[in-house]
This record gives sequence, structure tokens and C-alpha cells, in this order.
Amino acid sequence: MVGIDASGEACARAQALGLAAACLKPGGVVVMNYYAGLAGLARAALGRVLRLGNDPAWPVAQQLTTVRANLKAIGDAVPAQGATRDLVVATIASMGGTGDVVMFHEALGPVLETLHTADLAAQLAAGGVAFMNYLPPAPMPLGSDPKIAARTAEAWDFASGGGYRTALFARPSGSGPGIGLRDPALVWATALQPSGDAAVFTVPGGGGVQAQSPLAKAAIEALVEGPCGWGELRARTLARIATIGAAVPTGADAIDAGIEDMLMTLWRRGVAAPTLPVG
Repeated sequence: MVGIDASGEACARAQALGLAAACLKPGGVVVMNYYAGLAGLARAALGRVLRLGNDPAWPVAQQLTTVRANLKAIGDAVPAQGATRDLVVATIASMGGTGDVVMFHEALGPVLETLHTADLAAQLAAGGVAFMNYLPPAPMPLGSDPKIAARTAEAWDFASGGGYRTALFARPSGSGPGIGLRDPALVWATALQPSGDAAVFTVPGGGGVQAQSPLAKAAIEALVEGPCGWGELRARTLARIATIGAAVPTGADAIDAGIEDMLMTLWRRGVAAPTLPVG
């Protein structure tokens, strides 16, 4: 990263996004981590201030000692009142709580930039890759297409303050409307639980969803059994469908599309999400 300015990083990022879009297989998923929203902007601005009091020629230990002392001095100087005081205090506390490696690269590195989900989504959309959601999920309107979802995530970042995000982008699987939900690296889980109404599933603290079809009900029940990947979820759902005796879509593609639609609906509602297992 040494010697790379903001324009150079933007160029490198554009090349990386283009490469990801070119190499991603149908149904594949790209995972990105970045700072977004006002919290990200505040963190980047704080880093620029801290770099003004640093000399890259100093030994690393001296740079770290100095940057932590300067960070404390900034924190001590924060006024008791102000429109963005809480955000500033939280940003200082968050950066101060990081380890030496993160502190060195974020506070003293040449570039720490806040990214915009809508911008990343637009760049990847040119290569046929669509924004899915965050982990954990941001609340989305039902039926949101990828462009609306990205703009909704952007608005949520600014309204909530934003922070360090894990965003998932995917290429359509080609056999249904889903966009990468079948990726074998994703393990799906939900907080939903059955209720007194067989078609209604609730979450602790209130709220929930109502299954709109026998297939959706079977898929939600399969997911409620416990975390699972696409293959296991599909097998559980098919096993339940076999015992329903009700009309469900015919053909494997139609069933898979129905399961994908259920997963995306639950994810956009914030009551289910995939995880990325370590290793």
C-alpha cells in the first residue's frame, strides 16, 4: 500500500471488481468487507488527522505509541456537546480499541477510504453481478431488485451511522431467479420459530412472516430445523413436500426457484441470513 494514493487505489479496486465479475461462476458469491456510511467517513477523516502527527521514518513502535497518544489527545479535546459528538466519540473509541496491526494500517496507512454499496453494486452490475445483502442483513423492502436493495443499504448506512460491513454480491445461477443463494459456501440459518398458526413463523421479541404457499411453508420449516447449506435445505424441503399432499410447483427448476425466493424474502426481512464458515 505504500505510495498508493486515493486515485491509485480506486483504479486498483476497479480492476479487482472487473476481475471478480469476469471470473465468478453462475451462482457464485463475492464477499467484500469495507467501511460504509457516516461511521466510515468519520474513521477515514480521523485517520487523516492522525497521519499529520506521524513520521513514516520513525520506528514502528514509536509510530504506534505516538498515534495512540494523539488519539487520546483528540478524545480529550472533544467538546461536551455537538451535533455529531456521539459519532466522534464512538469512532475514537473504536479506533483506540484496535490492535497494533489494524491501528498501523488504518490510522497510519496512506489510504483508508469509505466505500459506497450503491457504487460497488453499479460497478459489479456492469459485469452481471448483483448485490444481495449484508451479513448480518440490512432490512429491505419485499421484492427489492438488486439496485433498490443497494440504495436501501446505502440509506440504512447513513441513517444508522454505518460501520464495517460484510456485503455479498452474486451472479445469477441461470436456472431460476435466485442470485447465488445456492453457493455451497453459504450456510443458512434463521431466528424464526413455529407459532400457533401452522403458516405463521415468529421471531423472539415480536414480528415474523407468513408462508404464502405450501412450498414456502415446507422450505421455512426445513430451515427452522437448523442451519444448513443449499443441498441440505433442498433435501429437507423435498422430504416435507412429499408428505404434504398439496399442490406445489412441478419440476426441479420451479421448486429450486421457490426455495430461492423464500430465502431472499427472509433475508430481506432480516429474519434469516447465510453465514460463511471459517476454513
